Amino acid sequence: MAGGMGLMAYPYFQMRKSLDASMDAAAASGSDSQPDTFNGRVVSRLAGVREAFRSVVPGVGKGDKASLTYGLDKDQSTWDEKDDRMKSHPYHKVHQKIFSAISEDYDETGQIARDEVGLTVLKNIFAQMGIVTYYGVDSFLDAFDVSENDVFCDLGSGTGNIVMQVLHESRCKRAVGVEFIPSRHEHAIAAAKAAHKYFPDDFKDKEAVFLQADLMKPELIQELRDLKVNVILTHSWTFDEELLRSIQNIAIENKDVRVLVTNRPLPDEGKLRAAGIKHGYVASGPTKPQPTGSGMLPLEADWNENNEFHVYTRKIIPQAPAATSA
Repeated sequence: MAGGMGLMAYPYFQMRKSLDASMDAAAASGSDSQPDTFNGRVVSRLAGVREAFRSVVPGVGKGDKASLTYGLDKDQSTWDEKDDRMKSHPYHKVHQKIFSAISEDYDETGQIARDEVGLTVLKNIFAQMGIVTYYGVDSFLDAFDVSENDVFCDLGSGTGNIVMQVLHESRCKRAVGVEFIPSRHEHAIAAAKAAHKYFPDDFKDKEAVFLQADLMKPELIQELRDLKVNVILTHSWTFDEELLRSIQNIAIENKDVRVLVTNRPLPDEGKLRAAGIKHGYVASGPTKPQPTGSGMLPLEADWNENNEFHVYTRKIIPQAPAATSA
């Protein structure tokens, strides 16, 4: 209960209930996918399996461009096959240990605490969950050769799963997560502490920084600049244009940002070009995922094995050392 209202009084959970019923109907009919429309603006095509449920719940933002098409194509792995692949990844045991405090009940409610449901109706707050898989994160790290000279940032970091994998799997010394939902932020801090407790050698000299903040607040730009953030990833499928402009401004105003990867395109390429940022890239890492130079990078996610993310890059010209006086 929150504010005297039951969970189902909130649109977030009403949509979850409707989606649940649709998936049950799809499963009963033997259909592979089931279209549903919420508020006339969000369309989700979902495999008729409940495992997809918490990761594809639509947000309740105000934008009219927050359409989604999620689901497993017929030629992709089943959810059980994908789950088996995740369990075979070298990072899986680390993840399971450091996030062991997250309960099944918390997962089932979309990683929203019961006293937080009122937050899901606030403007520019998108409470849906989506997960880039371990293999998707691997592809991201390989494409841009994330190193000890980089500071990674996940905008909308949830419980910190990507932040912690980046620290574990790359040479990156600092990774930052920004999340608005308080309980997710708290779980992220707990995961960082657990990582240093249970895997001290793996996370030696590694720093996870978690900010509980609204992506719309102007002060965030300076906070990320102070943290030396220069590589950004954001799962932005349901973000509206106003929120995307805020993310765009983070890249424009922070001159050190060399890579920004986002599901949805940023709204003003003219401003981006004026700031030296182009929609395109040439992969610099060992696997060089294709296509390069097109501005799109396929990353495996729990809803789609070849989900394409938009890539924005800025060529950073190293500054010459300041001259010293004789």
